[in-house]
Amino acid sequence: MEWKEILECLKNGNLKCQGVVNLRIKFLWVTLDDDEQQILDDILELIKDVVLSQPQGYFVHRDFHSRNIMFKRGKVSVIDYQDARVGAITYDLVSLLKDVYIRFDREKVVELALELGSKE
Repeated sequence: MEWKEILECLKNGNLKCQGVVNLRIKFLWVTLDDDEQQILDDILELIKDVVLSQPQGYFVHRDFHSRNIMFKRGKVSVIDYQDARVGAITYDLVSLLKDVYIRFDREKVVELALELGSKE
């Protein structure tokens, strides 16, 4: 996928494109020309706008996934919260639903996200 395609993809709300952007930035030693750099800047601006448009000021764990949620004798504990901070309300929801250790069915992720999002 080329940068221009990624930008159009993101503008249309397809979050799969964000993964492509992350892969290109993190794992490839890529030198961008001026046009590509402008497209990347536009993509990052779109991502920033989406994140900042979400309700802010909430406690976010920032590492919220299945291995950091402990169950013992009917009680729930959350561990590994040293990187917690104030942030967007959706941060931990996304971390949990896109858990690296558990694969959820895509339809179930959408259903849970819509259900949890409606309770705000």
